[in-house]
Amino acid sequence: MQRKEPRYGDGIEYWECSRCGKWLPNTEYYSDSRTGNGLKAQCRICHMKGCLATRDPDNARKINREYMARARRINPDKFKEREKNRPPASPKKVLARSRLNSAVKNGTLDKPKQCSKCGSEIRINGHHPDYNEPLEVEWLCPLCHAETHR
Repeated sequence: MQRKEPRYGDGIEYWECSRCGKWLPNTEYYSDSRTGNGLKAQCRICHMKGCLATRDPDNARKINREYMARARRINPDKFKEREKNRPPASPKKVLARSRLNSAVKNGTLDKPKQCSKCGSEIRINGHHPDYNEPLEVEWLCPLCHAETHR
């Protein structure tokens, strides 16, 4: 993308920010020796907003989750192979999951349609706070379940 030409006013050079579109003096841009005019394309404020957005761990998780979903769609065999090579869960976890699945299957326990935290209706999982009590679970969507473990 070619940078626009500067505007001049009162002897000051003004450049247009590529993000917000404002015309600002060159003192409002960080320097960048790789560009033709020696300035970043975004003004300092927009640059800092972008930096702070990538530092946010929840936003970084969201971006990574979207990236991994795309990668799984493109190459599902790679991820199936990765799942095969994953170390087995502890016997206590396996037993608790098995008892929970059996209880849901035979009707002893009802699996709700909604997440108990956010109310979404996508792929509800049972979260065991204590594996010694396999039928005492909190029903959560994958996002709330991951947040609980964090």
